[in-house]
Amino acid sequence: MWGLSVRADSYSYMFKTISQNIFLHVLVRYNFEAALGWITHLTNHIANYGYEKRPNEFSQIRLYVPDTIDKEYLFSYKFWLVGTQEAGIHYIVDDALYVLTRSIIEFLKSDQYNNERKKAF
Repeated sequence: MWGLSVRADSYSYMFKTISQNIFLHVLVRYNFEAALGWITHLTNHIANYGYEKRPNEFSQIRLYVPDTIDKEYLFSYKFWLVGTQEAGIHYIVDDALYVLTRSIIEFLKSDQYNNERKKAF
């Protein structure tokens, strides 16, 4: 359904819990920029593939801010719930977005970096 490899089909059997997939944790922690790019690409791929197969499950939403942004995005309630509950999208995307989101929240709450660095982020 999601346009991923055959091996990805067995992801939920290989990793019973999110903590078992150490790859996601290591990638996000030690190479955040690569992780962000990969997870964004993977999520966009899943959304586009899902839209091709089941367009009635998606809406197009336009984000418009004068002189700044004018872009359309695909929206599905299933993606809105990613990282908070099993949302009905592929587990690897759900897990990757959860790990990424937790990492960003930890960074923003951390006293390790000053506010200027957090603003730059």
